[in-house]
Amino acid sequence: MMERYLKSVIVITILVLITSFPEVMSDATTTCSAVQGPPGLNGRDGRDGLNGLNGLNGPKGKPGAPGQPGNPGIRGMVGPPGKVGPKGEQGQKGTNGLPGLKGEKGNPGSTDDLRNRVIQLENSISVLKNVLVLQNDLVTVGNKMYVKLKQTGTFVTVKSICERHGGIVPSPMNDEENGVLHVLAQEIPRQAIYLGVNDREKEGTYVHPDGTEATYVNWRATEPNGGQIENCVMIYLEGKWIDVNCNSVKQVICEFKL
Repeated sequence: MMERYLKSVIVITILVLITSFPEVMSDATTTCSAVQGPPGLNGRDGRDGLNGLNGLNGPKGKPGAPGQPGNPGIRGMVGPPGKVGPKGEQGQKGTNGLPGLKGEKGNPGSTDDLRNRVIQLENSISVLKNVLVLQNDLVTVGNKMYVKLKQTGTFVTVKSICERHGGIVPSPMNDEENGVLHVLAQEIPRQAIYLGVNDREKEGTYVHPDGTEATYVNWRATEPNGGQIENCVMIYLEGKWIDVNCNSVKQVICEFKL
């Protein structure tokens, strides 16, 4: 209030001087500059301006360090059996075996001829047996002989090969026979050989190749567990049995009666 009052007094005084002494003011204006008043009060803050436009996206940052691997997931269910693949090319012809011992010549038209042929056949079998034993491809136990061949195939293929040679897929009847098969199978990767025991005809009823029910079994703990997907049997670690899919490819081992 005091400032406004002083300003009013100054203005009135200037007006009186102008009207009473024009020549003085005239002279004064030529020699003096206008009197500057005191500074005014600060004005109020202005309103906020409009928001600016959004800036451009910055460059993509560098990838961070890889995180820790997660825990392994739960093992999935066994998938359905795949389709049987096309027949493979015929393998190379194997080397000829050792010649058998020559038998005695029999008299023509007598029973000696038949006897000599039997002797010759027995000698040939003996030579072949000795060769296979030296190659660790043959094991005997009791009245059975197990022979390991070079072929591989599904259960149906193994069964066909063994029957074509006069044998069957191995079907152990006791711990001794099962142990001998386990020793023979240890030379094969993952011990992957079929046994003749299977439940292909009736789920849960395991039979030998001749259809008789299996009275001797040697299942691994929690086996058999494959249901209708796994109807064949293979010998596994420590000579225990597991059920597997019959379309799996495994080494051919055949059983023969002596």
